[in-house]
Amino acid sequence: MSAGDPPFPWLNEFEPKFDNLDKDCERVDDLIVRLSDAGRIELADGQSLYSTYCVDCHDWLEAKYFERRLFDAIESHHTSSGEEPIGWPYRGQREAAERFIALGERTRARRLWRNHLALIKDTYWHLITHRDRGFKLSKAVGETEAEQRRRYEDYVAQIPEKKALLLDVLRGAREFFIRAEAGEAELERLERDIADVEAERRTRPEGRPDAREMSEDLFWEIIEGDRQATIGERVERLPERLAGFKPKAIRGFDRILRKKWNEAYRTDVWALAYLLRGGCSDDAFMEFRAWLIMQGRQVFEQTMAAPDGFDVARFSSDSLGCTSILDAAAVAHEMRAGKAMPQRKLEPAELAGPDCDEGEFAALLPRIAAATQ
Repeated sequence: MSAGDPPFPWLNEFEPKFDNLDKDCERVDDLIVRLSDAGRIELADGQSLYSTYCVDCHDWLEAKYFERRLFDAIESHHTSSGEEPIGWPYRGQREAAERFIALGERTRARRLWRNHLALIKDTYWHLITHRDRGFKLSKAVGETEAEQRRRYEDYVAQIPEKKALLLDVLRGAREFFIRAEAGEAELERLERDIADVEAERRTRPEGRPDAREMSEDLFWEIIEGDRQATIGERVERLPERLAGFKPKAIRGFDRILRKKWNEAYRTDVWALAYLLRGGCSDDAFMEFRAWLIMQGRQVFEQTMAAPDGFDVARFSSDSLGCTSILDAAAVAHEMRAGKAMPQRKLEPAELAGPDCDEGEFAALLPRIAAATQ
């Protein structure tokens, strides 16, 4: 596949750095905004810069990455870790997967699909878990009981449609996996996923539970398990891995997870997320902390010790989400024990570190600021 000539003459002014496809896309977007502000490019009424210029420029950039066989960067660009709505992979993911097959990179093609499937299955199981727990009135929400109940019922009412769509995608994935020369184990897992979704119930763990008591070492072993899987798959499979332990150990995992979650609630870690992402709201910081935990013990502890030493190449614009890991223990407890995990009262964490505003983050982490320019 050839990148060919740029889709717009002014794109000759742009020189990709070929360091990170996400970053190169952001750089070309910045160029488009500058040219638009200067009146050098036109925009038809009702059209956006993104649909008129950015999409074609991104496709051209990705083709140049394919020409250079920068497959890791392309795969990273199309691999998300955040929550995704149930549906088919977006156009860019599907096209990248097809290009990988054409180039003999079938394992990469299957990984892209597996990661997407893991995330949309995670969304589905969240719906099922919410339904099975039943309606619970919350006094913390500024709504009446009738309003909360209506919202719950609307949420649960989505399940039949979402289930049908997910099954359609899973069956389409089966055809793709066969074409991409998937092994028997991959196909068998896909068949099990289809059966579980149809039954609206995850497969219960077989055999006796792991008798080990939960410790920090075991916590990180569980978090880091199955390193050959994509991050989306690891997030989706976390409840399944946890369900292999006794209920007491599952509750212990949740305590350690909440402890690590609160440890990362620091100004300098927020600054890191802000600089890496180009902005970071409260919700986005929650996503980042979950993602950081999923990177494993070494990355987490090194980041806690020296945020300015973080390897920026590890992070991409799609490295978001993972917040469903906070529900993993509750789901696993229900799978193992057949009943809900007792809820613990969680004390709200206070942001640790100096009181800084966003304008001071670059000074707080000068190396990260320089690396993310």
